[in-house]
Amino acid sequence: MSMVDKLVGSGSIGVIIGGLLAAGLGAPIPEDPLIVAGGVIAHRGDHAWWVLLPTFLVCAIVADSGLFALGWKFGPTLLDRRPFRWLVTPSRRVKVQRLFEEKGPYAVFLGRHMSGLRTVVFLFAGSQRMDFRRFILWDTLAAAISLPLVFAMGYFFSSHIDAVMRGVDRTEHWIGFAVAIAALCGWAVWSHRKNKSLGKPRR
Repeated sequence: MSMVDKLVGSGSIGVIIGGLLAAGLGAPIPEDPLIVAGGVIAHRGDHAWWVLLPTFLVCAIVADSGLFALGWKFGPTLLDRRPFRWLVTPSRRVKVQRLFEEKGPYAVFLGRHMSGLRTVVFLFAGSQRMDFRRFILWDTLAAAISLPLVFAMGYFFSSHIDAVMRGVDRTEHWIGFAVAIAALCGWAVWSHRKNKSLGKPRR
């Protein structure tokens, strides 16, 4: 029996919420099966979707903020302490550092769509004293795209859970890629217009 089947069988929203908070704080619990199970339970009629979805979204962002706060309070040395040093391997740290160097605050947005790097990204953002408002902005934008989509996949395709779970990872990957391209194009257009306006002769 899969994790989603067990969660749906129990029908406990409390278990799902607890799992989301734990997963967001670095516990080795995949977030997507929890969200899918919530969608299935909503489709079954046990709870209203318009209550569950915002609840899951808030839980995910609160947990992400908790990781950010830990990174902010303890700094880069936190990544060398247990249990985080078991999660933050040297290769993951290098990847995340490179991601921040290349993408800046957009790294938070992209990191939320990378299940293997999500925890490291949020801890790193806090340890580097990233502005909390910018962190919340990019994290909320990312969660507001991916989480409702995963929830909807569980809701509308509740009878095909295995197929849904196979498609979740690919879907999140392409969402992150598409939005990153859109952001890059938007920045290029804005930069072009700004340079063009600066180049106009003053009267």
